[in-house]
Amino acid sequence: MNAIAKYNKIRMSPRKARLVADKVRGANAFDAIETLKHIPNKAAGYIIKVLKSAIANLESKHGEKEKFVKSTVYIQEIYVNQGRVLKRIQPVSKGRAHPIRKPSAHITVKIGFKKTHATKESTAIPTPASDSSNKEKKELPKKITSSDTTKKETTAAVKAVPKRTSAKEMSSKTTATKNTIPKKAVTSKTSEKKSKTTPKK
Repeated sequence: MNAIAKYNKIRMSPRKARLVADKVRGANAFDAIETLKHIPNKAAGYIIKVLKSAIANLESKHGEKEKFVKSTVYIQEIYVNQGRVLKRIQPVSKGRAHPIRKPSAHITVKIGFKKTHATKESTAIPTPASDSSNKEKKELPKKITSSDTTKKETTAAVKAVPKRTSAKEMSSKTTATKNTIPKKAVTSKTSEKKSKTTPKK
């Protein structure tokens, strides 16, 4: 619910009135009236009259029996438009004339109720039942997919394949076997050969 009030054909420049209107835009309607009382500007008096008229219109719409809370009434829109300009002249010497412009402005104010915090609380908070269902969903085991089984099979196959031995490793193994031959066996064979070759006395 909102209410609109207008003040047309104010004898002042709209540019000067906008400077005062910008200070009150979006504020509480009753707080705005108190702040405008302390602004030493001609436009502040006009805007106070328009705000009071808008509040009276809102009261008549809302109903006299139902009293609304003052803290919920805010200025939704406030703007100053340009009105008609009266053109006059100032006679000067030698038959000349300087132009005189007398501007006017139109002030429009729209006020309404601000949404309370109770509506926000009713829309957002989840129920405890939904929280328990979320916990149950988290505790369920994960499904085994085909990609997981293929990964396990490939890792097992890689482990089962024997490693290829290089040429360097083969050569190192052969040298190790040669070095491990016992020396006693060689000396025994050479002694047998000598015994066979020596003549008997």
